[in-house]
Amino acid sequence: TTCGPASLAVCLRALGDAEATEERVLATGDAAGAVEEAAVLRTGVTLAQAAALAQASGLVVHGHTHADSFVRVQDAADAFRAELALEGRAVCLNYHMGVLGQSPNLRGHLSPLGGLHESTASALVLDVWLEETEPVWAPLEALVASMQEVDDASGKPRGWLVLGMADQ
Repeated sequence: TTCGPASLAVCLRALGDAEATEERVLATGDAAGAVEEAAVLRTGVTLAQAAALAQASGLVVHGHTHADSFVRVQDAADAFRAELALEGRAVCLNYHMGVLGQSPNLRGHLSPLGGLHESTASALVLDVWLEETEPVWAPLEALVASMQEVDDASGKPRGWLVLGMADQ
């Protein structure tokens, strides 16, 4: 349930905040009123809550995309490629683990996007839940389908955040 804060801490570290931790992200978000720490520990966060938590942690949210049924695989690949090519950007994915094929009994999850492999049409999902899963090269088609799955808590499709540091 702390995959959101853990993923944001990974993104913060990748963007230059070497001191970022899951605990600090969660405490900062709670203090700023972006999320309630107890609720995050109980149920996790939605994509919108992850965006608010990112902003409270000092990140700029450059994009907040719900992967509705109109998002095509090629559109997502093009968006990911464009963002990953920019200096000072990170992408955080919100997807359904069962639909992706990581774990049939699990649902929503957040993880940073590590890269794309063009020739296999795959994305590197840098899973932060290392006790149960590990980073995985996921077919883009399965990844987009897993992001199109509706989040029960928000009633909206999952998707992705494009993040950067405020001073970049």
